[in-house]
Amino acid sequence: MAGARWTTAQNEARLNKELGKRLDKPSKYRNKPVTIDGIWFQSALEGKRYTQLKWLQKADVVTSFKMQVPFPCTVNGILIYTYKADFVVQWPDGRVTVEDTKGVETPVFRIAKKLVRACHGIEIEIIKVV
Repeated sequence: MAGARWTTAQNEARLNKELGKRLDKPSKYRNKPVTIDGIWFQSALEGKRYTQLKWLQKADVVTSFKMQVPFPCTVNGILIYTYKADFVVQWPDGRVTVEDTKGVETPVFRIAKKLVRACHGIEIEIIKVV
């Protein structure tokens, strides 16, 4: 059509239809990112666990905790995967736990869990509900 003009909304809708995408499409696993204390978390569950660990630390139930701790997995000196734990928690009795907040356990996570166990001898605790 000669002289036809598209509005911005019509153009975006047409492009999204052509590309097969939606701008308002929710994330694959329905996680909702959240910011707490100026820290961005991938999910509300992860943010809630952070808040809980802060309170447990104030109450001296937890000695300390770290976030987003990398665990590189190497085979014959070659890095094959780096797993980032959501939280590594130090308990007063000396125990250290590695935690990952999950709403859905994906096949990739199951493999990563096995790799971390094989490379580091660490069991990852899955936190599903806080």
